[in-house]
Amino acid sequence: MMRQTQLSIVARWVEAGGAPAAPARRRWPRRVPCLVAALFCVSCAAVGSPWRGAAERQVQAQAKVQRRAVEQVHAAFASNDPFLRANAIEAATFVPDLAAVLVAAGLRDEAPVVRFTALVVLGKLELKDQAPGARVLLADGNESVRAAAIFALDQCGGEVDLSPLAGLLASADPGTRANVAMLLGMAG
Repeated sequence: MMRQTQLSIVARWVEAGGAPAAPARRRWPRRVPCLVAALFCVSCAAVGSPWRGAAERQVQAQAKVQRRAVEQVHAAFASNDPFLRANAIEAATFVPDLAAVLVAAGLRDEAPVVRFTALVVLGKLELKDQAPGARVLLADGNESVRAAAIFALDQCGGEVDLSPLAGLLASADPGTRANVAMLLGMAG
């Protein structure tokens, strides 16, 4: 191919009376830029370019950050502060396997805020295997926890009566009213 191009340039030069001829404009096939980019990457990897391994380093850095984040979530869930435990469950929603473990433990927590958060995450992630734990909490002593149990069961497709949520909207506790309004908004 290269030899033919050189010959055509020489032929045009001769036809023009020895004057140098401008080479004809070439149209590259669409795949050529991709091939050039691939060759550049391969050559960079072969010669020890600074770009060599950049993608690998990025993946390793992301994995390291994710491991640190999971460690932080575990540490927060082990805290004596119920709000930190609740925040840990909520943060775990980005790692569903971890969220399932923390939700299961959160459903048995003594603090209502942790049980409430565990139920909300259970409903948001539709963790159907955790639904029996939510059904038990329909009889919880805390109104917000009962409302979250109704939400979780509804989101998981379970048979549940939603009418108690209307009564909870008229609760004397403003926190309960706010939680029920939030749950109704999340339920759509």
